[in-house]
Amino acid sequence: MREYYRKNEILLDQLSGDVETKTIHDCEMSVKKIPDPMEGTVLDPRVYADRKAAEQKENPLAEYVEIPVDLVRKLPAAPSFDVTETEVLTEKKVISTRNGDTDIYVYTPAGGMDKKPMLLFIHGGAFIAGSTKVVENFCKLIAEMSGAVVAGVDYRLAPEHYFPAGLYDCYDTMVYLYEHAKDFGADKDKIAVGGDSAGGTLAIGCCMLEKQAVDEGKIKKSRIRYEALVYPGVLVDNFKLDDYKWKMSEYDIPEDDVLAMGAALSLKAMTAEMPLLYTGKDEHVKDPLAAPLCAEDLSYLPKTLNVLCEYDYLRLQGEAFSRKLVREGVDVRTILYQGMDHEFVDRVGYCPQAYDLAAEIAKDLVQL
Repeated sequence: MREYYRKNEILLDQLSGDVETKTIHDCEMSVKKIPDPMEGTVLDPRVYADRKAAEQKENPLAEYVEIPVDLVRKLPAAPSFDVTETEVLTEKKVISTRNGDTDIYVYTPAGGMDKKPMLLFIHGGAFIAGSTKVVENFCKLIAEMSGAVVAGVDYRLAPEHYFPAGLYDCYDTMVYLYEHAKDFGADKDKIAVGGDSAGGTLAIGCCMLEKQAVDEGKIKKSRIRYEALVYPGVLVDNFKLDDYKWKMSEYDIPEDDVLAMGAALSLKAMTAEMPLLYTGKDEHVKDPLAAPLCAEDLSYLPKTLNVLCEYDYLRLQGEAFSRKLVREGVDVRTILYQGMDHEFVDRVGYCPQAYDLAAEIAKDLVQL
């Protein structure tokens, strides 16, 4: 039995077994409950502990009026541990994209099936920070659980490289993986994309660029079979749409649970400055490639897993995205992790939800 699972068996069994189908804000979702709830807060105990500890420390970003990009990039990464128990080969490659040389990482489980599925999992970081290394343990865990090849790309970051430079790096990487699938022991007909936060946005953008390629006659059909979106940002700016308006009252938080309120609001300042930091131009803020919720038609998207966190500032736009996909006939499954805030896939071995989600994605990849 896997060592991490053995030590956390009760929590993990609760997460995978205690699932309730609910309709929340007109969005049907599978709700995964906190496996070990604590009194006095609606937050998961690990989220509560992290936020309580942060409360005691000086916020290095508090004194800045504008987002200090260099400082954000230097912030320490969350604790993450490699909990794989079989060999997962890690290979760094430099590939050519339309922007120039780009680093990618490929995680291949030893042995396993021939013609493996292949997932490009794109890291988050608000388009301005992060790297594949931050989600490496999550990628390796998916690879081990599914037998699939998982890859990541260190795409160009804003504001040095405005939209759509980073998106093109991701899309060109997907095309490279498709064209070289055999070299990695993968099946080019089982290509998937995914990502967390900004990475989820970029994964959707890859699917959109595939649709453009089809419409332009460059390819006959989309090469992407599946997308796994983990708390994606589907709007660059937090403007109101017909089916979306951010309201604090939509979060079920007791008035005295200050830490939960802080969790739900934690990305507000970041999203306020994101439009120009990422796009560089006001006219790009509603470009569907940057803000997928603004797209007129998304009916062509592949089978989709959309993962939301209960006390994440991006949750409400994520719900709106799922509602849109349902209206347009896309095969979408929405999971809500209760008690969680933004970012947990970069906390493998600490948050049991990261392990549980890796298993959910692995299950979908096996079925491609």
